[in-house]
Amino acid sequence: MIARTIRPAGEVYSAAFCSAPLFTTTPVRHTKSQKDGIRYEQRVQKHIQRLVGGLEEFELLLNPWILFHTRRDGPTAVNFCQPDILLVERTKVTIIECKLAHTNDSWIQLRKVY
Repeated sequence: MIARTIRPAGEVYSAAFCSAPLFTTTPVRHTKSQKDGIRYEQRVQKHIQRLVGGLEEFELLLNPWILFHTRRDGPTAVNFCQPDILLVERTKVTIIECKLAHTNDSWIQLRKVY
């Protein structure tokens, strides 16, 4: 399995939705814990879809890819993130990350990337 590096984003000066980056096309073998986490994420996504599905004031985005640039990395460096769920309302966006277990990487992702 390819190890992910999660770094704090710092000051983001541009961001946009994008297609899945090329590195996501590499087949990955998941551990049992990762498979359990993916199943949990899918259950949470279905539950939230049932709660807000059909409500006009919400747009639900599942696993969107976001390309962003930071001041630290400069204009030529490209960064990506993929939150589990974005719940978009008229004046705010709620980011939902589905975590079956708390880890150091999950804390960094939740508090420093998003």
